[in-house]
Amino acid sequence: MEKGTVKVALANVYSSASESAGMVTQVLFATTVDILDKKKVWAKIQIPVQQDYTGWIKKECIFRGRTPARFYRKTIVWEHWAALKDKPRENSRTMLRVPLNTRLWVLEKQGDWSMVWVPDSGRAWLDERKQETARAAVFRGRSSGESILGLARTFRGVPYLWGGITPEGFDCSGFVLTLYALHDCFLHRDTDQQYENDGLFVDMNEIRPGDLLYFYEETAEKPTHVGIYEGGQSFINASSEGGGVVSYNLEKYKQRLKVSGAKRIFDPS
Repeated sequence: MEKGTVKVALANVYSSASESAGMVTQVLFATTVDILDKKKVWAKIQIPVQQDYTGWIKKECIFRGRTPARFYRKTIVWEHWAALKDKPRENSRTMLRVPLNTRLWVLEKQGDWSMVWVPDSGRAWLDERKQETARAAVFRGRSSGESILGLARTFRGVPYLWGGITPEGFDCSGFVLTLYALHDCFLHRDTDQQYENDGLFVDMNEIRPGDLLYFYEETAEKPTHVGIYEGGQSFINASSEGGGVVSYNLEKYKQRLKVSGAKRIFDPS
């Protein structure tokens, strides 16, 4: 199977080979994808970090050369948008800005700076100190439901975007997907897929902060919305009705959608 690497900061993925088709997800800079098919200027891709989710992307967004055979490690972008510089200095030229949760190949270290691989363009420099500062501001201790919840609350006010997976805009499952990816846990892309495949079911009488709550309109086994339980009667979610990341009262929300169930990703023990 042919592989490629996303070479633009953020690429939209569509349900079919047309910009008029609905956007179903996004892929971040330097993400490795499998190329399943090609049609004129389009490529059908499979996204391993989204549990092999598929869709169509412009060919021009994909680098089809090799990834680095040798590298120091991979690093994660924790700023909402991080600058990749042409030299390891703050006042040097910005080559590209890449979004939160981008994973970069580190080729070399120089003080607080990392030389990273840039698909199709060679190399650039990332200020690792800024990533450590951004991470420390939102993430403390081990991965848990509480750490997921704490991170989720830092995105209050981020706008809603169908298919979105960045602070430029999230949809409900994309919000959850990104929160867990930042904890090195890779969930399925869509709400119903997460409900079917990820984590363990939890009785609604035993839910804890950080557990995922799933809601449905017609079929309980096919939920259409997901949020994160905050405790009491509150949950936080990326909501189209709310215009972005907001908290809702659970009992009031049940008047609109029914609860499919709750799931726990991280064992609290």
